[in-house]
Amino acid sequence: QAGLMPSFEQLELFSFQLPHLTMKELLDLFSDLASLDGNYFLCDMEPIKVVAEVLEPVAMSLRDRFTFLVAPVDHRDSFVMSCILKMARRFSKQLPFTGDNVCAVVKWPLHMPSSVSELEYIESVHNVLDIYLWLR
Repeated sequence: QAGLMPSFEQLELFSFQLPHLTMKELLDLFSDLASLDGNYFLCDMEPIKVVAEVLEPVAMSLRDRFTFLVAPVDHRDSFVMSCILKMARRFSKQLPFTGDNVCAVVKWPLHMPSSVSELEYIESVHNVLDIYLWLR
């Protein structure tokens, strides 16, 4: 079996026909209308929908929004979600999001963790750096 999710082109076609829908609503509609045979299943798009809702107020083209949505974002991590929102806002204003920006956001340099919560923060920073590299 193979998991499928909508391509940008498929969502773009939906968007042309239904321009008033948000990206989350387009993903919901795609899920509702998709018909798959036994060899395929629809991938879990809930994480992408969470990111879509967070990024909805940010003015971006559909293609750019899709690119941000398919980035490897941990939607359960509030720090990571706030960072992707900051990245998207800078991008939408055509401002660069450089390594220096990332360092400022994650409070670089990091120190050796002395507690579980500090280790979890470092993991979140790693996720933010992964997103940054993925989007570049």
